[in-house]
Amino acid sequence: RKERKTKETAEKKKASMKEKRKRKKEENRKRHDQKKKEILYFKKEWMEKERERKLERSRRGERGEKRERERRERRERERRERREREREGREGESRERQRERGKGERESDGGSEKEIEIWYAT
Repeated sequence: RKERKTKETAEKKKASMKEKRKRKKEENRKRHDQKKKEILYFKKEWMEKERERKLERSRRGERGEKRERERRERRERERRERREREREGREGESRERQRERGKGERESDGGSEKEIEIWYAT
């Protein structure tokens, strides 16, 4: 009797474990399928949104190119103007420096003559 009972319980345990494994596999497969569906759904959504974005870009494309061209031209114009201003500024500075040098030389010459006169006087 004991042997028969242990055999039966072992078989029951075995069968329940088998059932448990089967159930677990089924649940995992369902979960996997659900994930796959979600991924496909989101991918589909994303693709649609991307298509819309591309269409929008192509619609705006011509205007966008115009804007880009205008920006480029404006930047070049500003660069040119800045260069000219800097060049003029440098030329203006150099002229001012020459004037300063000329004044400085005159003043220093005059100062040195005065110093010489004072030195002679003493």
